[in-house]
Amino acid sequence: MRAKINDETVQSMKQSLMVGLTLKEACEMEDIDVSTWRRYESKHPDIKRKRKRWQKALKVHAKANIAEFIYGNKKKDI
Repeated sequence: MRAKINDETVQSMKQSLMVGLTLKEACEMEDIDVSTWRRYESKHPDIKRKRKRWQKALKVHAKANIAEFIYGNKKKDI
């Protein structure tokens, strides 16, 4: 397993998480242990906050696409 996490690793993790992979799956893709990533986050709290947003991104975009499909661009009272 690779132990070092660098900017390239963080960007790749971001992409993986934003397409819906779990943290475990994303770490496996990067060949790092989840515990290694968690230690990195404990030293970089801003990354932990970002990871949480990255993990929500797919769900948010999916909801926006569904709403756009249903309602179109029209403003409607609900």
